Amino acid sequence: MNNGPVLVEDSNVSDAWLRALKAVLATPKHEIAPLIVVVHADNSGALAESSFVRVSLDRMLKVNGWPPCRSVASSIFPTSLWNPARPRADLFTRYNRLRARLRRVHSPGRYFERLVDYGRGPTALNQLDKILNARKSGVTRRSLLQAGVFDPWQDHTNQRRRGFPCLQQVSFAPIAGGLLAVNGFYATQYISDRAYGNYLGLADLGRFVAHELGIRLGRVTCVAGLALLGKVKVREMRELVCQIDAE
Repeated sequence: MNNGPVLVEDSNVSDAWLRALKAVLATPKHEIAPLIVVVHADNSGALAESSFVRVSLDRMLKVNGWPPCRSVASSIFPTSLWNPARPRADLFTRYNRLRARLRRVHSPGRYFERLVDYGRGPTALNQLDKILNARKSGVTRRSLLQAGVFDPWQDHTNQRRRGFPCLQQVSFAPIAGGLLAVNGFYATQYISDRAYGNYLGLADLGRFVAHELGIRLGRVTCVAGLALLGKVKVREMRELVCQIDAE
């Protein structure tokens, strides 16, 4: 019944998510502050998964009217638009061309849009392109490798519920062995219906940045200042855990 801090570390994203879920379910108020989840990538830079866990979770999310894990992940990085064999400018161009359509799919949460178009008007900045251009020009300052999502000009509102952005910031850290660590910082995070997709999306973003830097994704770390169970009923999540454990 530890309500924090809690650290979960694994080499399988499905197992890491399941352990995080069980930890949240075990607390009296179903929340942990903070929850830190670390998932190590395999030798190809991918996150190992259990298809049964993801399929079972997606099925439950669909029943409740929530988007599947991969849809959540695409709000952080649109893998379907990225061709690693092409210049990264192609990705940004394709995204901008489809932006209006993607807003309807991911309204109001469009994390990738904040990463490539932060701010407003003539001062708006493509943070990812700025980071990568500076790095390739020889700037080795580690503090360069971070991108913000939360924008106080837009996000400090009087709305009782807003829902975006939970992801505050992303940082990238080259580590030993020619690897990249990607770190996502969430003020709050829903474990039942968002966390799994968040882990996948951070990994996708990390693979993109690693590719552009000529290295490989090594691990994903997700820090939730406050991890909440989420929008699915406790009973349903307990039933899902039992179903997965029985497999």
